[in-house]
Amino acid sequence: MQTFNIYLAGGMTGLSYEEYTSWRRQVKKELFRIRSYTSCEYINKLFVIDPSEYFNFENPSHNSEREVMEFDLYKVKNSNLIIVNFNSPSSLGTMAELAIAYENRIPVIGLNKGAKNILHPWQIEMCSRIFTDMYELTAYVNDYYLS
Repeated sequence: MQTFNIYLAGGMTGLSYEEYTSWRRQVKKELFRIRSYTSCEYINKLFVIDPSEYFNFENPSHNSEREVMEFDLYKVKNSNLIIVNFNSPSSLGTMAELAIAYENRIPVIGLNKGAKNILHPWQIEMCSRIFTDMYELTAYVNDYYLS
């Protein structure tokens, strides 16, 4: 049995603490809610990595941006799945995480609420699938990756 790691990527710079944390809390809560009703023989533990729980702009605890970058990219590279919220489609950090995941053949599932954000074609191509609804996204992740 193994641990299944999901990394939650999405813009933080220029957004309020609530804007960049609320969707992550919702996704995490929903994944664990769904997970409590389903079982999978090969997944022993689900671990959802929310980078804002480690480093954020409200209470900076890091000495350099390099420290944050290396930590986040390490977590991306060691994940089984990336969920990316295109809440800030021009976020360079999110784009780097997306590219690293794609290069390492880690599946990426996108969230583009209300399809309001116009995405670059490469952002679309790097995602296995993009959803406009968080509940549909989490159900899909459960059905195709956790069950």
